[in-house]
Amino acid sequence: MERLTELLICCGLSVFNVYMLEKNLKILMIAPTPFFGDRGVHVQIYEEAKALQKRGHEVLVVTYPLGRNIAGVEIRRSMAVPFLKKIRIGPSWVKPFVLDPLLLASSFRAARAMEPDIIHGHLHEGCLIGYFVKKFISRPLLFDLQGSLTGELKFHKFIRERSILYRFFYFMEELIDSL
Repeated sequence: MERLTELLICCGLSVFNVYMLEKNLKILMIAPTPFFGDRGVHVQIYEEAKALQKRGHEVLVVTYPLGRNIAGVEIRRSMAVPFLKKIRIGPSWVKPFVLDPLLLASSFRAARAMEPDIIHGHLHEGCLIGYFVKKFISRPLLFDLQGSLTGELKFHKFIRERSILYRFFYFMEELIDSL
């Protein structure tokens, strides 16, 4: 509960958290990744979900269609894409143009069905999707950003610094960071 309290306070929800933390929360986690895999952000999402559940909160992870189900975590996957059998680590044009719109639709459906108290977006894409869900259901959004979006794109040689694409993704990263 302390970590959730800290996250809520960091999101400017200090008045909100006094009321909300007196009850068990319904938390919609948006994970723009093929959850679960034994690496990085997947382990973080899993550990956060388990810790929140241990404290009596209901957690639903909405994620890409590929990945491995894991015992004890409720997972809702976006619609499968027939031509997509594997998602590689790192950036891909399939993610923003195919997988993320499907994840957005699944997140809207999950939010409508679950009526969460909090939306928790992971990574920059999860934050952006969470922002639209927040506007749709008028619930607070908190998010975990892991590193720099443009830094990751440069590291994987997906974009070149000072290119038009770099400037676009830098603008998007700044916009997302300001949400």
